[in-house]
Amino acid sequence: MGVEASKDANALVACVDSSGYLEPVIQHAIWWRSQIEASRVVVANISDLRCFDQPVVNELGGALGVQPYQGLVAELQRIEAMRVETIRSRASALLESSGGGIRWCFDNRMGVPADVVQPFQSIASGVVLGKRGDGYGYASEHLGSNLDRILRSSQLPCLISSRQFRPLRSVLVAYDGSESIENGLRHLECFRELDTLEVRLIHVREGSGRRSDEVSSKMDARVGALRAAGCRSVDAVVMEGDVEDRIADRVSEYDVGLLMLGARGHSRLRNLFVGSTTVELIRRCRIPILTFR
Repeated sequence: MGVEASKDANALVACVDSSGYLEPVIQHAIWWRSQIEASRVVVANISDLRCFDQPVVNELGGALGVQPYQGLVAELQRIEAMRVETIRSRASALLESSGGGIRWCFDNRMGVPADVVQPFQSIASGVVLGKRGDGYGYASEHLGSNLDRILRSSQLPCLISSRQFRPLRSVLVAYDGSESIENGLRHLECFRELDTLEVRLIHVREGSGRRSDEVSSKMDARVGALRAAGCRSVDAVVMEGDVEDRIADRVSEYDVGLLMLGARGHSRLRNLFVGSTTVELIRRCRIPILTFR
């Protein structure tokens, strides 16, 4: 079943599979929706097209003949239908028990998992996904193979779920003065519970100079804007050193609940989604990470 284009363009898309991230992804979507008053939640799942075109299936088809091959494909389809129904049922139970009267729908289609977000680019305001998917289990040193591709292709804010959901009380913003992080802060200013959050902006200097001074000045202005929007606890800090080390240390030191990053920047942060820095931060920071274009 598929989701038709809608006049409202502020749905949240929760990308799920049968991995252990299904529950926290749904829970993070419920929380995010409560902050931005999204119109609905679309629970999106992909039936991997490649599962029906594996070499072993083709070899079996050639060895067994046409009829056994067709029977094997039919059995794979039956198993996949059971998997999809299990995912839908689990998502339904979580959403219906949230008590918020959430409008939601389930969308399953055949394709490639990395393309799960593409159909919703024009009807959604954000995407929630897990760090890892089917086949990775609890191996914390591994990241989902589709994660980087989804983050590269999505023009929407992406919330990368942690392994377990917990109420979010604090936010760390990796500030570099870019338009991406400015978009993120404008988004944060609209949170319904902004007044209950502790917000800290951190700028990691990569040397002295005019550019760094300009960023620090802009960061101070953003602190004022957050206070004006209703945030009661907000401050900013400027540090020097390695970007990912400083951010990861700050996350641990202050027991941060959510890390916000810009996907495009003017410094090394601009490489967060094209190189090893992204992978390192996502691996090291075992908390939800909210990214913006």
